[in-house]
Amino acid sequence: MAQTKKKKQAAAAKRRTKQAEQLAARSKKAQAVKAELERIVAVVYEVYSEVKAQYDTAMNTTFNGNIPAMKGGICIPLATLGQAALKKRGIDTKLVGGKAAFGFNTGSYGALDFGFTHNLFMPYAHEGIESFNGHAWLEVDGMDAVIDFAMPELPTLVAISNAEMGITGHEDIELDVTKLVIKRSEMVTAQVRHKPMLGYYYTKPVASITERVHQLADLGSRFLWDLQTVQNSYSRNAA
Repeated sequence: MAQTKKKKQAAAAKRRTKQAEQLAARSKKAQAVKAELERIVAVVYEVYSEVKAQYDTAMNTTFNGNIPAMKGGICIPLATLGQAALKKRGIDTKLVGGKAAFGFNTGSYGALDFGFTHNLFMPYAHEGIESFNGHAWLEVDGMDAVIDFAMPELPTLVAISNAEMGITGHEDIELDVTKLVIKRSEMVTAQVRHKPMLGYYYTKPVASITERVHQLADLGSRFLWDLQTVQNSYSRNAA
């Protein structure tokens, strides 16, 4: 009887040790994942000025300094240039597309959405323009968040959209538009399109929109911005 009891106690102790080891391993893995995600976020903010400068260089070169007022499509070149900048620093991302909506202030004219209503048109350096209905951003496997290098540019689109409707004086920006990484846990609902509220909303990637994003990214890399040329030009200017 005593022997059986000792065996049970030993088995229980062994199980506890194994459970403790598993818990420690999970904790260590979670800490490593957290540290890596924090590193990625830091690098995103670190490369933003470079990405923005490359975007400005591409647009100024393409349109000889007369950049057209674009209601949309800026997200694709910014995401593409951002993806390349992160890749150079060892961070692999996915270029995806979907629908998005934002409430920049709590007034009646501070909302903006992509993919829910109208087509947007992107001017290219080749013939004509290309339609696009959606928004483009980057994602990282294992990181439940959106990386959006276009965020600081979006308030300009609010002003353009309002001006087309004859609305002025409602462009106060209360939303943090310097935020380039938005966790899905921080997002509001799609109702931000209709209700006066602050917040960011992104759908999960939509296959058809993602496919269109990749088509336009490929087209843009051939006709609107050449990654190597833009990066070389930026490097010369930064030197």
